Amino acid sequence: MFKNILLAFDGSEHSLRTVSKTIDIAKLTRDSKVWVLYVLSDDKTKTEVLNLWEAKGIKEERLERFKVAEETAKRNEVQYEIKLIRGNPESKIIEFADQNQIDIIVIGSRGLNPLQSMMLGSVSHRVMKKASCPVMIIK
Repeated sequence: MFKNILLAFDGSEHSLRTVSKTIDIAKLTRDSKVWVLYVLSDDKTKTEVLNLWEAKGIKEERLERFKVAEETAKRNEVQYEIKLIRGNPESKIIEFADQNQIDIIVIGSRGLNPLQSMMLGSVSHRVMKKASCPVMIIK
């Protein structure tokens, strides 16, 4: 069914809720693989560079947030790979999905109210509109 699964993950509470659903999907198909993708937004990256310059490296700091996803995949014996890339989250998620023949994208929703959603938009909804594969949005 879904052999290549993309988990769009940013370490937030909303994305943490997507982990168990993604692993459940992966367990339905033998030899499936979960790609855990973290896209460092260009805006966040500049701030974090300044804040973390003398602390831990940015990559190490970000990778610590993947422990829940990594431990859940290991515990359930699901193949996974963690990818960390820079750029616009919406376009990089779609680009990664297209380049890696992803069968489904699983992404969290921030739970915006209708006014916030209209004014701010959301990465999950923009990905859903532009992706060439199915997208599952977890509330």
